[in-house]
Amino acid sequence: MMARYAAFVLYLFLLPGLFLMANESREKAEGAIESSPLSLLNSFSVDGAGGAEYDGEFYYASDLTSGSISVYDASGTIQESFSIPSVPGLTDLAYDGSNMYGVDGSNTIYEMDFTAKSLIATITAEVATSMIAYDAASNAFWLGAAEGDLFQADRAGGLLNTISADDHTLSAMKGAALDSWSPGGPFLWIYTDVNRPTGNNQILVPINLASGTPSGLAYNTDPDLGGEQTAGGGIFAVAGDIANSVIIGGISAGPENILFSYEYLGQFINPLQASIFPTAPPLLIPAEGGRVEVTWQFTSNFLQPQSFDAWGDLQRPNGSIIRGYNRARSYNINPGATIQRFLRRNMPGRYAGGEYIYYLHIGSYPLVPIDTDTLRFFKEPPAIAPGATPVNINDGNLPEVTSLAKNYPNPFNPSTRIDFQLQTGEMINLSIYNTLGQKIATLAEGYREAGAYSEIWNGRHANGQPAPSGIYIYRLTAGNYTQSFKMFLMK
Repeated sequence: MMARYAAFVLYLFLLPGLFLMANESREKAEGAIESSPLSLLNSFSVDGAGGAEYDGEFYYASDLTSGSISVYDASGTIQESFSIPSVPGLTDLAYDGSNMYGVDGSNTIYEMDFTAKSLIATITAEVATSMIAYDAASNAFWLGAAEGDLFQADRAGGLLNTISADDHTLSAMKGAALDSWSPGGPFLWIYTDVNRPTGNNQILVPINLASGTPSGLAYNTDPDLGGEQTAGGGIFAVAGDIANSVIIGGISAGPENILFSYEYLGQFINPLQASIFPTAPPLLIPAEGGRVEVTWQFTSNFLQPQSFDAWGDLQRPNGSIIRGYNRARSYNINPGATIQRFLRRNMPGRYAGGEYIYYLHIGSYPLVPIDTDTLRFFKEPPAIAPGATPVNINDGNLPEVTSLAKNYPNPFNPSTRIDFQLQTGEMINLSIYNTLGQKIATLAEGYREAGAYSEIWNGRHANGQPAPSGIYIYRLTAGNYTQSFKMFLMK
C-alpha cells in the first residue's frame, strides 16, 4: 500500500507543468496540454513522413509521396529503402509480430512481408481508414480516419466494436497504436494535430478502451522535437524494459521529418475531474420553456495549485450540437480541493421536445479535454397550435436502430435506470466498470429479442457490496454494436 501511495505521489509530483497558465507562460499553455510522464528516449531524421513502426530491432518509416519504406537501426542510421509493388504511399503501419500492415486512407489494408519485400494480401475494411493499430488480444485491428468514430475490425475487415467520436472527442487524428502494458489499460494511443494561432501542435492522447474516453493525459511532442513541427504521422507502441512501462513512438513531420520514441511509466489518472448534475433534479423543461439550472463540480488530484478552462456544449434531440452553449471560463483550484459553480440558461418554448445532452469539458480550451461529464434532460414538445394535428411517434413498430441511452437519474443514489433497445435479436451484455476498467457488475447477459429494455443498477458490486461514490462506466455489447457512457454515484 505504501509503495502504491509513493508511486501515486511521485506521479503527481511530476506533473507541475500541466495546465499552468500564469501570464508569463500563457502562450505555451494555450498551445498544448503539458505534462511530464513521458521521457524522450530517441529522435532522428527520417526520409518518410507517413507511417512508423518498430519490430523490436529496426524502425520503419513510410513515405507518402514515393511509397517507399525506409529502415533504420536504433542509432538512426538508414539500413535500406525499398518499395513493394502495388502498395502506395502509406499513412500508418502496424505489426503483428510476423507481418506488417499499412493503410492509405482508402478501405484497403495492405498485408506485407518486409523481408521478402512483397504484398501478401489485401483486406477490404468496411470503413475508410488512414490509421491502423494491431490488437493482439483480439487478433484484430483498430482503424480510423482523421475525423469521426474509431473502429475495431477483424482480420477480414468486419467491424467488431466502435468508439464514438462523442466519447473520444478527438479530431485531426493521424496515427494509432495499442498499449496493452500500462496499468488500467488497454489504451489506444492517438497522435492528433491541434492548430493554434501560434502554429501546429502534435498531441499524444491515450483512450481507455473500457470507456472509450481520453485517459486524462495529453502530451505535446512539438517542444521536444524542435518546436517547428507541422503535422503528426503514424505511431507505434511496444512493451518497455521496465514492468508496466510502454514505449510510444512515431513520426512528426515538419521542416525535418523526425522519428521519435518516448517511455511512459505510471498509472493513467484524471488529474482534474469534472462532474455535472442538476441543481434541483429532476430537470424537465415544460412546453412553454424554462431555465436549465446545473451545477458544475471540479475536483483536483494535484499537489500544486492549478488553472484550467471549463466549457459546455449541448446536443439537441436531432443529434446536432450547440458548441459553446456555456462559453469557456477559467478557474483556479487548490491541491486536493473541490469547487462548484452554479449556472443557468433560459430554454425558449420553441425549442424541440425530446432528450438533450449537456457536455461539460475541462482542460485547456479548445484542446483535448482532460475530462468530460454529461447530463441528460428532457423538454416537453412545444404546445400544438390551434387546428394542428398531433403526430403519433409511438406506432408500435420495433426499434429502427440498436442504441444505449444515458442512465437516469445521473448523478444517482441509491439506484439508476439504464434503457437500451435492439433492432434485431442479439446476444447482449450490459455491465458496469470502474474507472480502472475492472468489471464490477453485470446487469443483463444472454440472448434478447428485438425491442426496448430497461435495467436498474442498485449501486452495488456483483457480490452485493455497496460501491463507493465516484464515476462508473456502463457498457452495452449487442452483436457488432458497442457503446459506453459514464455515470456518477453520489452518496
